[in-house]
Amino acid sequence: MKNFLKISLAVLTFCLLIMPLAVGAASSTAESLTSRLENVGAQAGFNTDPTVASTPRIVGVIVGVFINFTGLTFIVLMIIAGYGWMTSNGSEEKVKKSVATIKASIIGLIVALSAWVIWNFIFKALILG
Repeated sequence: MKNFLKISLAVLTFCLLIMPLAVGAASSTAESLTSRLENVGAQAGFNTDPTVASTPRIVGVIVGVFINFTGLTFIVLMIIAGYGWMTSNGSEEKVKKSVATIKASIIGLIVALSAWVIWNFIFKALILG
């Protein structure tokens, strides 16, 4: 069990510290992405006014909300599981339930972040060319 917690902590640390470097800086990527999308939209004859909601903006907002919701759910589950573990009073059943919740929340966070990274890569590679 201690090995699993060490591995989980290492994976979580990797996700929190290394993933932003793999994805790139948000400010330069956002400006580049927006300007490239506006150029493509203008060439196709679409309205590229930034105040008007466009499909890429709507999809980006939906993905952003999903990622934020996933992070919030992860934090809430970790707090609940940690509280359950600390208040178990030595009950092995409560500790096992808390550990299972921690495992499930870490796996869920990894799956959600991986899905976002894959979606972001595909969006940049295929749609933006």
